[in-house]
Amino acid sequence: MYNQFIIIITILISSLFFESSINVQYPFQSQRFNNNQNFVYNHNNNNVSNHNVEHHQSNHQIDDQSNHIETINTMNHDSSNPIYLIHPIHNVTVLMIISNQNELPVHYETLKPTMELALDDVRMKYPHLNFNLITRRDHHDCESNLLGAIVAEHYFKDKIDALIGPICTKGLEQVARLASYWRLPLMTAGGVGLQFSDKSIYKTLTRVSFSLEKVALFFIKILQDHDWHHISLIVDEKDSQSFMIRTSIETALKDLSDYEIFLDKQIISNKIHQDETLYDKYLLQAKKSARVFFFMTDTDMTRTLLIHAYDLDMINDYAFFGLQLLNDGDENFGWYKQGDKNNRKAKIMWDSFMTISVHVPTSPEYSLFVSKAFRKASDEFDGITDKNINPLLAALYDSFCFYAWAYNKSISANNNITNDNKNKGIINRYLWNNVYQNGLTGEIFLNENGDRELDYTLNDFDSETGMMRPVMTFYGRKQLIKRVDGIRIRWPNDSIAPSDFPFCGFDDLAEHCQHKVGPLAIILILCTIFSSLTLISSIAAYLIIKKIRSENDLHSNWWQVHYEEITFPNEQAGKKSSLSIGTFDGDGTKSDRTSVMTRSVTQVSATHSLTSAFGRLGPVLVGYCRGLRVAYKPLDIKKLSINRKMLIELTNMRDLMHENLVKFIGLCIEENNIGVVTELMMKGSLRDILDADKMQIDWPFRYSIISDIIEGMIYLHNSSFQYHGRLKSTNCLIDGRFMVKIGDYGLRTLYKQIGKEADFNPRSLFWTAPEHLRSPDPYNIGSQKGDIYSFGIILQEVITRCEPFETSTEDKNSLEPTEILDRVKMGGEVPFRPVVNCEDCPRNLIKLMETCWSENPENRPEFVKIKPYFKKISKGLTSTNFLDNLLKRMEQYTENLEKIVEEKTAIVIEEKNRADELLYQILPQFVADELKSGRHCVPESFESVTIFHSDIVGFTTISSQSNPMQVVNLLNNLYTCFDGTIGYFDAFKFETIGDAYMVASGLPIRNGNNHAKEIAMMALKLSKVVETFRIPHLPKTKLKLRIGINSGPCDAGVVGSKMPKYIVFGETVNIATKLEYHGEPMKIHISETTKNLLDTFNCFGITERGKIDIKDKGEFTTYWLDSTTEPL
Repeated sequence: MYNQFIIIITILISSLFFESSINVQYPFQSQRFNNNQNFVYNHNNNNVSNHNVEHHQSNHQIDDQSNHIETINTMNHDSSNPIYLIHPIHNVTVLMIISNQNELPVHYETLKPTMELALDDVRMKYPHLNFNLITRRDHHDCESNLLGAIVAEHYFKDKIDALIGPICTKGLEQVARLASYWRLPLMTAGGVGLQFSDKSIYKTLTRVSFSLEKVALFFIKILQDHDWHHISLIVDEKDSQSFMIRTSIETALKDLSDYEIFLDKQIISNKIHQDETLYDKYLLQAKKSARVFFFMTDTDMTRTLLIHAYDLDMINDYAFFGLQLLNDGDENFGWYKQGDKNNRKAKIMWDSFMTISVHVPTSPEYSLFVSKAFRKASDEFDGITDKNINPLLAALYDSFCFYAWAYNKSISANNNITNDNKNKGIINRYLWNNVYQNGLTGEIFLNENGDRELDYTLNDFDSETGMMRPVMTFYGRKQLIKRVDGIRIRWPNDSIAPSDFPFCGFDDLAEHCQHKVGPLAIILILCTIFSSLTLISSIAAYLIIKKIRSENDLHSNWWQVHYEEITFPNEQAGKKSSLSIGTFDGDGTKSDRTSVMTRSVTQVSATHSLTSAFGRLGPVLVGYCRGLRVAYKPLDIKKLSINRKMLIELTNMRDLMHENLVKFIGLCIEENNIGVVTELMMKGSLRDILDADKMQIDWPFRYSIISDIIEGMIYLHNSSFQYHGRLKSTNCLIDGRFMVKIGDYGLRTLYKQIGKEADFNPRSLFWTAPEHLRSPDPYNIGSQKGDIYSFGIILQEVITRCEPFETSTEDKNSLEPTEILDRVKMGGEVPFRPVVNCEDCPRNLIKLMETCWSENPENRPEFVKIKPYFKKISKGLTSTNFLDNLLKRMEQYTENLEKIVEEKTAIVIEEKNRADELLYQILPQFVADELKSGRHCVPESFESVTIFHSDIVGFTTISSQSNPMQVVNLLNNLYTCFDGTIGYFDAFKFETIGDAYMVASGLPIRNGNNHAKEIAMMALKLSKVVETFRIPHLPKTKLKLRIGINSGPCDAGVVGSKMPKYIVFGETVNIATKLEYHGEPMKIHISETTKNLLDTFNCFGITERGKIDIKDKGEFTTYWLDSTTEPL
């Protein structure tokens, strides 16, 4: 809260200063900063001037209208040799600020010359960038909280574009928050504390020096490399750096999940300078908890602690560590002090002492930089030695150059980064998550968090030279350790590394270490010797008897199964088994292959996936053997050779009993029927389940699957077989309880005898580790680390439900299998692996998968370490509570079946409705329902119906002006319009012949006399519809109808069984046709019978036409239907 308050006040005061500083002298500077030196470096002027006096302007001649440089000096600033450029000038102002501090060996006297050298380098590389460097030194201590105000002053007054520094923690907290608010890039060699890694607060902070988080990680890697679990931290808390280191190590240990560490802390108080016996107290207290000590103290206190450790006889079985992150000439952890009588003790203890330090560059460029920086600093300041030039200064030099490079890249990308603060922050896009190859300190990699990934070394004492030498390197970018070739850690007296837990315990009070003496000692010794002899004899006898039994068991042929003992169900012969769910090739591709057997079964289907050593799969047969349902897997072996090694493997197979391993029953060795007999797995393989699209697999189910595989592999790795060697998703089988069991393990001697095929599927090697792929025979090689890689590929399948190296179900066969295998074999820093995109997958599970398929086998965790890590991810869901899991799985399985049934039922109903709808368009609904119910539709006579008949006037003329397709389209459009209209009335279209359109009402369901009204209303409606109808290919031709309507009796019925048709016939139909023929265009011609029926409704306008002579019918009085009073 205090720092935030200071920042707010700073911004307000600085804003007021900026407004008033145009015409008024700034008193705040003269009062509080009059001791500060402030320098400006212009682009073409190397002279240093006091910033409190004036700013020297650039010597460039700049055209204000075009903003282009006309002439500039050469790169060596010789004005006699001008270079003409056409690049636009970009003015960039960088502020370097530093205060008095003792956290890190970076001081104004060395930093200022370093930045001058960097400025010269930037000028030469980017002549179109006008860099102005402002250096500001605050003589106050960092705790004075003045740095924020100083930066604000320059921000508003000089319009700075970037910041370098400060180094100290408290000052950096203020400046970094301001830079984040202003979105100014800030680069520093400080900020080593853990809090500065939070970029939600320090959004623009780039840390180019070491990181205490990585130091802590390196120390943990060292502990893991030596299998140390008990450590003690001895901390001098008055030293701020020691406190930060302690915080970083404690945080790293809290985040450590797969390695257990017992931590002891000893906090050194200020009283130790008055009472040196406290050194012994702290060491003895730490000795009760650990044999590995980490000193977070300065040089003198570290040396004193080690000398007291010598006096306490803590020499041979102890390891001591300290920090020597940078060598600034004073802090060198030297064991030797001139004239000190304890030099001999210190040298002996230094054999057990190691230091962690930043990897010092050894390149010629770095050596040249040290020479130049030392020469430039010593010319300006006194008391400078070459030891004062350290990698932190080189890192700040590189950061300036890196910033200029990124600025230039941003210009190339047409990003204007000088207009406002928002655009200034865009520079971090080019700085972060990027690599700068040409650094003095080697390759500079800034991670996505804006922190540099440095390398660190573990240094051991060389007693011959009296100096520390690197023995191990930690590569920060890859986060792995590597021992220095040809150099090993030398422990006191050339012994081995101290053990984590002493033989006699930390307090030397273990019972087996206590000496028991007394008058009965001799008798006790004799009894012990006699008991030992008896025990040895018993053990020898036991081993001999066990050996005899083992040999008898080895040759007992318990494993042999005769083919006649296996009974196959009759329904399997010649057809697909009802139990079959399909089989998979070694690459996960389904097949339905069958096999011709020489015995009773000639052709059977596959039941589940048991893959052979080379990825080929013969049919797996379902049968009964010795009262059990079994799976019989034929093997392609021409002649079986049984030796002692194979007999031992068969015996070991019998001894493997675990709920997550497929039980081995026996081996059939008869010629032409050689095969393996195992217990039957009803649900097929894991690949089958993942490929079943209708099967919903939630995360608890997936966790249970993964947990089962882990449990089975832990048991297998601890067995005599030690590893699987052929672990695939097709070998992970599912039983009736949805529990995963691992199959196809062991029997390596047997599988080596399987004949190789030239056309084997390379997909079977997708699960094989890259180091095994590079071997001459990748099919018959394996290891525990190789199984971990295979497990990582299976995790990809479970997470994505896709096959190996597929990113989605749509992205199949994007690469050829052989190409995938070649890319996996290549390895490299970024090896080829499947791409996993799963938004709902836990991030820790993705991390576990990527760790399991690491290119370096040593980085892959063992299954015993995977188990507790995965237990945290799955929140304790394992296969041990299989009953609860089974119930949940069965419920899920039932829900899946119900959903499938519902979906299928909905599809059937939808299809039925479509068929009914189509049928109702062909036949009247009443007639269609009768036919669907299986009843015959009997022809029926109707006493009174109304028939509508219409025809197109001049259809022959229109047809002559149209091609056949246009005629068809015309009739289709017209009758579609008519069909939509008659749907509003109780009428049924029973015939269309050419341009003739016939409709009836009052059948097959009688409606009294309403049939006359329905047809009349429909005819009036169709007349209006035709008036607006347009012929697409004859837009000027107007369509006209002649309509005839008659009412009377008729007969109707269904004719034919194929394409049945509902036919209406009788005299009433004929008269309606005649009325249409004798009608007039766009008039409705009705008979007297129809007119009499319509008069009963009192809503129609009817005009008498008179009598007409109808051929073969005589004279008829007919009428015109003109209108209706009811709405249409």
